[in-house]
Amino acid sequence: MSDPAAARSLPRISRAQGIDLEKIAALRPDLIVVWGSGYSPALLEALRRLQFPVYVHEPRSLESIATAIEKLGVLTASTGAATIAANFRSRLTGLRQRYAGRASVRVFYQVWGNPIMTLSGKHVVSEVMKTCGARNIFEDLAPLVATVDVESVIAARPEVMVTAEPGAVDRGALDGWRRYPQLPAVARNQLVTLDADELDRASVRILDATATLCEEIEQARR
Repeated sequence: MSDPAAARSLPRISRAQGIDLEKIAALRPDLIVVWGSGYSPALLEALRRLQFPVYVHEPRSLESIATAIEKLGVLTASTGAATIAANFRSRLTGLRQRYAGRASVRVFYQVWGNPIMTLSGKHVVSEVMKTCGARNIFEDLAPLVATVDVESVIAARPEVMVTAEPGAVDRGALDGWRRYPQLPAVARNQLVTLDADELDRASVRILDATATLCEEIEQARR
């Protein structure tokens, strides 16, 4: 975790390889907050067996992020959570109003390049696009995260192509699409790298990524 800065000094108990249950038990937390779909049911059950309170954080919409902030405020006895949630809702409403009625723009979001993976309309990132007056070209897919092929992306003719990297550093994840100049996004150089620390974490910072994406999509309308 990179934000706030103080979080960088906290003990690390989770990495890509899994969770260190022994370290968690030794820390004796008052509350364990878990990203629900990020871990297997077996691991969630193992956390519960530690006999500390567990809150499963799984927002599937922007509004549910505000609701989760309020719930966490109650669980942690935080007096500022209600204000943070209210400010989040106010900013979200402002973004929706600003881009309401704009011409719809077709957007492709790339999670991974090989194989090509994307997100369906069930994912909160799809709602981020809608907030900007755009449409996820794969919103109708059934899985939350799906594998697609080059042909299906080309057929959908995205006007903006998006990925996310920590710090919004462009590592060339979308460069492979430049070999397909028939794509409107490629023809107009609308290849966007957002900050994964903002977009991929269900926190108030997702609206920073939303505002950035909305500005990029607005460029595609011109």
